[in-house]
Amino acid sequence: MPMREDGTYQKFSDWVDTPQDTAYPKDWTRVEDKLPPDGVVVDTISPGGMEQPLKRNGALWFFDDDSMYVYYTPEFWRAQ
Repeated sequence: MPMREDGTYQKFSDWVDTPQDTAYPKDWTRVEDKLPPDGVVVDTISPGGMEQPLKRNGALWFFDDDSMYVYYTPEFWRAQ
């Protein structure tokens, strides 16, 4: 995700501040806090800020059609 020099994110208009002075988009769950269920397609945000529907199978994240896995772990997810 694009980051300003002061360490805050700038891509989304609906950012909120957490008590730890970090920012995250509303209605999204951080992958490090909770994983979605295996095999369920969810909306994700990559470390670079790209939004994409993916589904998790164990430690790997796949395109929603199972055609291939991505070479990164998303930072955020939400139910579709």
